[in-house]
Amino acid sequence: MKFAASVWISDDWFGEMESLRSEGVKAIETGDGILTESDAMATAVGDAARRAGIDIFSCHGPFGEDYDPTVPDEGQRRRILKAQESAIRRTALAGAKLMVLHPGNAVLTDPAERSVRLDRLRSGLEELLPVAENEGVTVALENLPPGWLCDGSEEILKVVESLDSPALGVCLDTGHAHLTEEGALSALKALSSRIVAFHVHDNDGSRDLHLPPPYGTIDWEPIAAVVREMNFENWIWLAASASRSISRGTILKDAYGLFEHGFFVMDLDGRKVRAVCPQCGRYVYGDKDRRFCACT
Repeated sequence: MKFAASVWISDDWFGEMESLRSEGVKAIETGDGILTESDAMATAVGDAARRAGIDIFSCHGPFGEDYDPTVPDEGQRRRILKAQESAIRRTALAGAKLMVLHPGNAVLTDPAERSVRLDRLRSGLEELLPVAENEGVTVALENLPPGWLCDGSEEILKVVESLDSPALGVCLDTGHAHLTEEGALSALKALSSRIVAFHVHDNDGSRDLHLPPPYGTIDWEPIAAVVREMNFENWIWLAASASRSISRGTILKDAYGLFEHGFFVMDLDGRKVRAVCPQCGRYVYGDKDRRFCACT
């Protein structure tokens, strides 16, 4: 499996790429800033990545109230779809092959309104997907937190399967799915045949915290087993931000250990416990023959 880092904003993209390379990062997903500023910005960031030997495999499409393709006002919606078309083209200019799209930007409690907004989402995608196909970009529709449009596998599958476009797939956000009654593992199994991208992060089951896996309450080992069975060949994006205490390299090492090897488990007074490295404070992965952590 291949893991990519989260890099959304930078005042110095060339310097940022050099820093990423020094941390062992080989691929990134960028935020929507490079898609909303200008063609020149998207091209420049793509060039900086190529010079550093880093793959921009994906860009997150613009989102929020000003970019919601399901808004009721038709004039506003037309402007939004034009902006999303521009974002798709700039994704291609940055050298990326995939753009993640939020289905909407509203918590919906009225079933009738939800149905109307789903229809608007489908009709909007019908306009956007030919642009994506022409640019060689896949649009990955992301599952959202509870109450939002496409907050579960059943709803997002209906949208994707009704359009049946080679330029449309699903981005499974593990953190969002963990907040729902369905849960991350069930969503993964239901969506696996349509998944073209992952946003992998953890939380406590009540808030969208974007913690690095496995430092929340998601049960990761069965999820890792399903992903391995999928033989997923694209980059898996780790949607957790680095900090002063946790570098991107550390987040990548944790993910590699978790997904490829699983926790190193020890017997303690008849109980199975996960080992933690006393030096780096991170989990230890592997087995009795090969053990490693973020500092080894």
